[in-house]
Amino acid sequence: MQPQRLTSERTCRKQVPALLRALLRAGRWQRGDVNADIGGGKWDLGTEELAQHGVENIVYDRFNRSDEHNERALDRIFLKVNTATVANTLNVIAEPERRALLIGLAAQAPVAYFHGHEGDGSGVGRETRDGWQENRRLESYVPEVSTFFSRVVICRIAGLRVIEATV
Repeated sequence: MQPQRLTSERTCRKQVPALLRALLRAGRWQRGDVNADIGGGKWDLGTEELAQHGVENIVYDRFNRSDEHNERALDRIFLKVNTATVANTLNVIAEPERRALLIGLAAQAPVAYFHGHEGDGSGVGRETRDGWQENRRLESYVPEVSTFFSRVVICRIAGLRVIEATV
């Protein structure tokens, strides 16, 4: 498998992703749940916010976390998680095989939620100052996600359009 030509390290933003906030507002987590935050970035803002609601958030991010951190995260994810979130991650990876690795990791959870910045919506990926942007509509990721999940739908969760996928 070819390496990811442009890393997504610099695409990370210091904020709680809209996806996590929408899922919290919609009550998609219960106290004691464990979420796998795939591509969760270098900051713990989302983890801290979920902890306030009794949800453990396990961040895996190949480019923004250490190898040791990611190994521990993978161990936990493969043990058992209730959900997985992939926020603003698929859209910054040019290689389909690399996106498939993250989708497959998210499929360790019974339900996963995907959301991403659509860029200009043209469907024509391009290099940006921070890395890569696919510029794809959310719907265009459904076939890729469907490879790993039996039910994949686009829905609105607390006003945010999201791909919801169940194993």
